[in-house]
Amino acid sequence: MHLLNPMSWNTCDRKLLNNRPDIMIQKFKLFLLTFVHFLTDFYSSLLSPLLPVLILKLDLSLTMAGTLGAVALLTSSLFQPMMGILGDRMKKRYFIIVGPLFAAIFMSSIGLAPNFSILVFLVLLGGFGTASFHPQSVSMAGDVSGERRGFGVSLFIGGGTLGLAVSPLVSTWYVDRFGLENLVWLAIPAVVGVVLMSRSLPINNDSQKIVSLSQLMEQFRPHLNAMILLTVVVVIRTMAGIGFTMFLPVLMAKRYVADYR
Repeated sequence: MHLLNPMSWNTCDRKLLNNRPDIMIQKFKLFLLTFVHFLTDFYSSLLSPLLPVLILKLDLSLTMAGTLGAVALLTSSLFQPMMGILGDRMKKRYFIIVGPLFAAIFMSSIGLAPNFSILVFLVLLGGFGTASFHPQSVSMAGDVSGERRGFGVSLFIGGGTLGLAVSPLVSTWYVDRFGLENLVWLAIPAVVGVVLMSRSLPINNDSQKIVSLSQLMEQFRPHLNAMILLTVVVVIRTMAGIGFTMFLPVLMAKRYVADYR
C-alpha cells in the first residue's frame, strides 16, 4: 500500500512503476500524439483563411464557397461517429497513421486544384483524414497517459485547439510569401511527425470491441431523446460558427482589399 504514497517510494518501487505504462504517463509518446493532433487540426483549418484567394483563382461564387464549407464540415465532423465505430472494430489503430497523412496531403494540395470539382474532392479526402484520426487518437492519448488520463487527454485536445488557432496566421503568411501553388510543401511536417509516431507508438488496439448495430441502438435507446436534442443544438451552433468562419475572410477581403472583386 505504500506505493500509493510517492514520498515513500524507493529505487525499486520507481523502477517497478517505470515498467508499468498503465500507471506512469509516457511523456514522449503523449507529446508526439499531441504534436500530430496539432498538425492535423492545423490542416483542417486551411480552407477558411485561404477562401478569398481560391475564389479569385477559380472564379467561385459564394454558393460554391459555401458548398466547400459544407463538405469540410460533413466529412471532418459528422463522419467521426462512424469512424469511431469502425475504429473500435479494428485490431490496429491504422487511422492515427492514415488520418493525418490524408489531412496534410490533400488539404495542402487545395492550391493545386485546377477547378471546383477537384477542389471539392481534395477537401472531401482531407476531411476524411481529420474524421478518421480523432476517435482512435483520443483513445490512445488516454492509454499513454497512465493514471493521469485527464491531464493527458486535455493536453492532447489543447494541441489540436492550438493548431486551429495558428493555422490562419501561418497559412496566410505562407501563401502571401510563397504563393498558393507552393502550399503543398506544408505537408512535410505531418509526414515527418507521422513517421516518428509510427515508430514510437504501438498501434495495437487493446480495447477492440465488435458491437453490432442492434447492440449499439440498444445502448443508446434510453438516452435517445437527449442525444437527438443535443445533436440538434450542436448542429445549429456549428452552422452559425462555420458560416461566420468561412465568410468573414471573404467579407474582409471585399471591404478592405482594394483590388479584390
